[in-house]
Amino acid sequence: MGRLDRQSISLQNTPSLEIGGQYGVLSLGRSELEGQPISLGDDQGIGGRLTYNFNRWLAFDSVVNYFYKNPNAIDAQRGGKILQGAFGPKAGIHMRRFGVFATVRPGFLSYGGVHDSFFPPFPTTRLTHFAVDFGGVLEYYPSRRTMLRFDLGHAAVFYGSARVIAPAGPPFYGGFLNPGFRDNGMQFTTGFGWRF
Repeated sequence: MGRLDRQSISLQNTPSLEIGGQYGVLSLGRSELEGQPISLGDDQGIGGRLTYNFNRWLAFDSVVNYFYKNPNAIDAQRGGKILQGAFGPKAGIHMRRFGVFATVRPGFLSYGGVHDSFFPPFPTTRLTHFAVDFGGVLEYYPSRRTMLRFDLGHAAVFYGSARVIAPAGPPFYGGFLNPGFRDNGMQFTTGFGWRF
């Protein structure tokens, strides 16, 4: 009876604030080179997370990740290292030692080295796109104040159209427009955190 009472108290007093660091891999879909699909590869990154628990079932979850590997991208919408942010609800249940949740987090994917010109010295620019992360979360609580977290999600990125500056002669006649498109990929992160 006493054990059940202690477990009930633990469930009712879910810590309100969680903060932590994480390591992750983002695997986006494909690009095309001369009509042939090519893989963009996996991007490795590190980041931080802040979560506010309204109760034991619902929280607001926010993550920011920096992917430090230059992606194998060859179009005007993608290129350079990636900054990612995702912010949204996390719903599920906290148990005594584990938590299981689903997340839907809109946010952004920002590329820091997009090539938008065919002229030397081939300058780069930053380009930011809307993205949504749908996923599942498993948490393990070694103690009341510490946690391990594992996220597996589906990333949908909505790339906007981009103008490319090119030589005035044929075949580009001063530039062209890369149309917008949607890309899909998977993302896995794992990390350690503190609960307050």
